Amino acid sequence: WRTQRAVAEAQDGLSKDSQLLLLVDLVESGMLWWRN
Repeated sequence: WRTQRAVAEAQDGLSKDSQLLLLVDLVESGMLWWRN
């Protein structure tokens, strides 16, 4: 049970990190597009 919970928490953290990275990527590409 403990390992399953740790894995679930790790996956949840990864999904949040990937969402944040995706948001940053969108903002950066939007700024580049705005300059051009």
